[in-house]
Amino acid sequence: MNMRYAIILAILLYPVTLIAGEHPIARGESTKMTVNVDHMRETMIVLPDTAVSVTGVGQPSFQVEPGSDYVMLRALKQNSRGNLFINFGGGTIVSIKISTVQSGGEQLVTLKYSAPVAYGVTSGMGSLGDTLDVRAQAAPWKVKKLGSKSRNAGFTARAEYSIETGDRIFVNITISNDSGESLNISKVNLIRNTLGGLKGMTVLESVEVPSECAFDVRSLSPGEKAYGTIAFPKTYVDFDQALVLQVRSASNEGPDLRIGL
Repeated sequence: MNMRYAIILAILLYPVTLIAGEHPIARGESTKMTVNVDHMRETMIVLPDTAVSVTGVGQPSFQVEPGSDYVMLRALKQNSRGNLFINFGGGTIVSIKISTVQSGGEQLVTLKYSAPVAYGVTSGMGSLGDTLDVRAQAAPWKVKKLGSKSRNAGFTARAEYSIETGDRIFVNITISNDSGESLNISKVNLIRNTLGGLKGMTVLESVEVPSECAFDVRSLSPGEKAYGTIAFPKTYVDFDQALVLQVRSASNEGPDLRIGL
C-alpha cells in the first residue's frame, strides 16, 4: 500500500481501529521509549516538530518514510527488532525501540513535548531572578519601535518592539525561513559588545547576557515565521554598548541581529 494512502486511511479509520499511544518527550534531552508494531501493518508516528533527521531501522526489516510532521513505519519481517532515532535538534533526540508483534501493536504513536516551547540562555554573570508575575509588571512601560533586521543562512531575524518595565527589558522578535528547506531554531544567544577605538566601532569586550527566550514554534517550513520574546536585565544596556542577538539553526550559523535600544 502506498504510504500516502495509508495516511488517509489512518485518518478515516481513527479512532475505530487504531490503538493510539501518547509519549511525552523532553526538550534538550534524549528520551527512550518502546513501541510494539504489527507485522506488515503501517504505524504512524506523529511528531511535535519537523525532525532534523530520522535514522536507524530500515530495509530489509522495516520500511520507514519520514514526512513533515510524521514518520510512517512498517515491519516487513516477523519478530524483527531495531531502534529508530528521531533528532529534533538542540539536543532533543527520541530513541524508539521497535518490536514486531503479531497483533495488538500501536498503529498511531503521538510524541508530545512535556513542556511549552521555551528555552533559556544564561551566563555566569547572574540570573533574571524570580519567575515573572503580574506584580512584577506593575510599573510604567516604555515602548520603543525597533525595526532592525539581519539575514543569514536562510533565516531573517527582525527586532520589532522593546518594552522596558521595572528592571527588565522585553524585545519582541520574528524569525522567518526564507530558504527552500525546513529550518530548526536550535540556539539563541544575547551578547553585549562594549565598543571603543578611534571611531567607537571596535569591540573591546564581549559578554553573554543572562536572558530568557521563548518562541511559539522552533521548526519552520519554507516561508513560515516564528514569533518570540527575549527578556533580560536593563542593567546590561549602556550608551557605549551594543546588544547582538545570535540565532542559530541545528546545521549552520544564522543571523546576528543588532538590537538598538
